[in-house]
Amino acid sequence: MKYIKLLKKFCFYLFIGFTSIFIFSQDICDEFEVLNLEFEPDTEWGNLLQFEVEIPDTSIYAPYFYLSTEDNYIQVTDSILSFFWVTGPTTVNLLYHFEYNIIPENLVFSGVILMISGDDILNCEIPFEFLVNIPDILGDINEDSILNIEDILIFVDIILSYQFYENADLNMDGIINIIDILLLINFILMSD
Repeated sequence: MKYIKLLKKFCFYLFIGFTSIFIFSQDICDEFEVLNLEFEPDTEWGNLLQFEVEIPDTSIYAPYFYLSTEDNYIQVTDSILSFFWVTGPTTVNLLYHFEYNIIPENLVFSGVILMISGDDILNCEIPFEFLVNIPDILGDINEDSILNIEDILIFVDIILSYQFYENADLNMDGIINIIDILLLINFILMSD
């Protein structure tokens, strides 16, 4: 009888332990987030996708990050990354390579990064959706896809610091000066 009580107690604690691990896993998974995607085709190191992933306040033993996407234009060639240990809160950068034939402008690139801990305690799906292959807007110095007063202020700073940015040379004369600022103001007024 004593052994039966001990066995029941053991089974109860075992059940509670597995249940708390499952609940812990599901709650903490909601805190993972893909913060940013750097889309860099045709670099000297190949075609690169760099994800910045926010890791919540937890310790993860030997996590694997599997990139999964059903995109018709971007084919990921190395979809698995791993670490020895990750302790949050922190961010990690995940670098993947891809192949492509053609990528349309303003492509919505979406999918899931599946994170699995080495001890199989934590399995999380981290969804992402980003616009990639966004064409450059002439004069958009801060690259927010909007021409506005912020770009004008950056233009002034560029002129005062004697720097050169190709995207700021609006009349393409090889120098950045007041003429480029006047052209930018004209672009802004015409877009309203």
